[in-house]
Amino acid sequence: MRKVLVVALGLFLIACGSDEKKKNGEEPKQEETKKPEVKKPTEKELAIMALPEISKLSAEPLIIREDVHEFSEDIQFEEVGVVKGSAEGTHSFLFYVGDDTNLEALSQYTLAVMLYPENPKELAKKDQKKGFMVKSTKCKVMREGKYPVVVFADYPANVTKVKEVKAYLYTKDGILNPKKQKLLIKNFSL
Repeated sequence: MRKVLVVALGLFLIACGSDEKKKNGEEPKQEETKKPEVKKPTEKELAIMALPEISKLSAEPLIIREDVHEFSEDIQFEEVGVVKGSAEGTHSFLFYVGDDTNLEALSQYTLAVMLYPENPKELAKKDQKKGFMVKSTKCKVMREGKYPVVVFADYPANVTKVKEVKAYLYTKDGILNPKKQKLLIKNFSL
């Protein structure tokens, strides 16, 4: 009986304490649930997400250059990757576009890629004498995941070891910043 009386008295005191807080204008505090902040995408992120996505690659690209190359103040490439192309004896080069790049300006250019193999005999007869081959493609800016990229698809590079690759941008008016160093990539295997 004593135990029941002690329990009843305890409940009475707890109930009175809650009423006393209500009289003083204090509500018992409930835990506030914070909603996770929804980060709105920036204009640049929206523009990138609107770009067409590249088709699925045959493998993870091999990154052959990790340094930023600035063609001009508003056009930079951050990395260059390479992966086997869809056609036999070809490779696709992926030029990852820098954050500060004006995508509209970049799309006005053509990308030229000069490939110098260690063994020039691996080149077509017409290119063996020069020791390199050069191919061009219009800069169509696409995206891989959330990154803007210019893809040089199916570059006909049926070589094993590359001594050097040079890349530059041009229009019908000429090379972009011709006195500036071209993008260089040295010594890698395909």
